[in-house]
This record gives sequence, C-alpha cells and structure tokens, in this order.
Amino acid sequence: MKRWIQLCLSRLKRQFILVIGWLLIVLGLITLPLPIPLGMPLLVISAVLLLSYSVWVKRRYIHLRRQAHRGGGWMSAFLARFERSLRYKKFKRMHARKLRQSKLFFPLG
Repeated sequence: MKRWIQLCLSRLKRQFILVIGWLLIVLGLITLPLPIPLGMPLLVISAVLLLSYSVWVKRRYIHLRRQAHRGGGWMSAFLARFERSLRYKKFKRMHARKLRQSKLFFPLG
C-alpha cells in the first residue's frame, strides 16, 4: 500500500512539473517581446524542467540538436553551450552532495 502511494505521488509530482513547464513556456513566449528581459529566462527555466521530466521533449531536443549540427551556425553553438551549462550544474549538485556526505564536511553556522 505504501509503495502504491509513493508511486501515485511521484506521478502527480511529474505531471505538476510538466504543467508548470508548459505554462512557463507560454508565459515566456508572451513576455518575450516586452522591453523587460523576462521572456528568455522563463524559456530557459521551462526548457530545463521539461527536458528533465519529459521523454517526448527530450526526443524533440535530440532531433533539433542533430539538425542543428548538420547545418552548423549559431544554433549548434547555442545548444552546445546550453548542454555544457546543464552538465556543470549537475556536476556541482553531485559534488556538493558527496561533500556533505563525507566526514570532512564541517557546516559553518
């Protein structure tokens, strides 16, 4: 019974994050032409959410990346930079977790 509840909660969490991601994309596209630089950060945040929680979006992204590498130019450079930043953030999170778990970590405060 407990396993079933955990499974339902994880599915609910995933669906909630997907809805938030798509809403952020819509909001980012609406605010993109405004003079306030708000649209692009919303699009990047929503892309990160959707890429981490949606298989369909990940497949479309891989297809786009392959098409961009064939054509070259600014799109392939942008996608490469975006992937490097995602890998760096993941590495930083993993390193911080390992540091907290080690015996050498002394929290200040």
